[in-house]
Amino acid sequence: MCLKTAPSEFIQALEPRILLSVTDFPEYRGANAQHQFGGNSDDMVQWNVNIVRETVQLFDRAPLGYGAIQVGGSWYHGLQGVVDRNRTNGIITILCPFSWDGEAILGSIPSQTSYWAQFNERLYELALHFKDQPDVWIEFWNEPYDWDRPTDPDQWVFDMQVMIGTVRSAGNMNKIVVPGGRMGGDETVVIERGWDLVEFDPAHNLVFDIHAYNYWFEGGYASMNQRMANMANSGLDFIFGEFGAYTPGGIYDVSPFLTSAKQHRFGALAWIWQGADSNRLFQDNGALNSSPGNYYWGEKARDYIMGAQTVLPGSWAIGNIGNPSPAASATYSGGTFTIQGAGSGITGTSDQFAFIHRGITGTQEQVVMAQVSSLQETIQQAQAGLMIRASGSASSPFIAITCSPSGNLRVLTRETPGGSVTVKQTAASQNV
Repeated sequence: MCLKTAPSEFIQALEPRILLSVTDFPEYRGANAQHQFGGNSDDMVQWNVNIVRETVQLFDRAPLGYGAIQVGGSWYHGLQGVVDRNRTNGIITILCPFSWDGEAILGSIPSQTSYWAQFNERLYELALHFKDQPDVWIEFWNEPYDWDRPTDPDQWVFDMQVMIGTVRSAGNMNKIVVPGGRMGGDETVVIERGWDLVEFDPAHNLVFDIHAYNYWFEGGYASMNQRMANMANSGLDFIFGEFGAYTPGGIYDVSPFLTSAKQHRFGALAWIWQGADSNRLFQDNGALNSSPGNYYWGEKARDYIMGAQTVLPGSWAIGNIGNPSPAASATYSGGTFTIQGAGSGITGTSDQFAFIHRGITGTQEQVVMAQVSSLQETIQQAQAGLMIRASGSASSPFIAITCSPSGNLRVLTRETPGGSVTVKQTAASQNV
């Protein structure tokens, strides 16, 4: 049935499915922050943030207690003060070194740096200071190893074992956060050798940190979901310590990632709460960094962290046929999909439109019912409905039933790749 109602764009799917409640969301929901430079986590409370990954700059000399030092015009506040303010708000703190002697440590092989011995001495001091504060987790290193080549599993195990030993030798049995390979984006080395580290750790209290940027998004939802399934099947404890819409490979919609992370019960921390970064959640004027140009990044991160039901459920993903501009965005809540998109339409020998989809393989029978509650008449040819499509190609064969803003129904088909679209049936707004 097609109903003409107030302008807005959403499709309500009526097919039965198991939905996740707020209590089914991952335990850890949060963001990265730079409170070492001042401020506190008071503004995070309204988002229900329960974990913050704090960047530790100048790890070689940053105060561990309550003092502060000034270097190059910037103040670096003591880490204990940062932890205390997070603790007041019931927030777990991950402390992660980001630089040594003013230089970023990312992309390097820890044990091959010139400061490896001094780094472990400092790591021991950090572990000793926070050893009786179980809500303080220590992450060794921000994004080690080259991003463009596989990380040597033996090298990774060696480096991580040394640092695990350093922390535990200080009597600190708190949770340790272990970075993955390839600048934190590769989970394969963890799946392959992570249990070696768990067995090595006398406290058996490790969580493995993976970062989700273009290396994760480029393969699409199916690839991403399979990778997370492999992580879940490993039996190891994972968390996504960073994810963001802006990546070296372009701007991506985070909805499929959040959908899969929720499905596999992985916590995720957005990069970053605020600061001079494209992926900041809040702009300098206090506004949420959310727009069609970043696929409403800020809103989707917020909804995920708060436990709202607006990321897409199950295996549903957002798609674009024929590269429309702007690209599609979609949300989900209370059985309703809300889709925003563009495109020239479903006509001729090539299509251009936005949709949400999930794949099927082989011979399957499925019953899908949907109600188009309303459709904005952006152009005269605007339409919404259901489609079965052979592929993501703009000229793919398909069959679809759609309705227009005026309430007219049509059954459309393209029977061969690159063929013309044929209108098989038209009707007024009735059951079809």
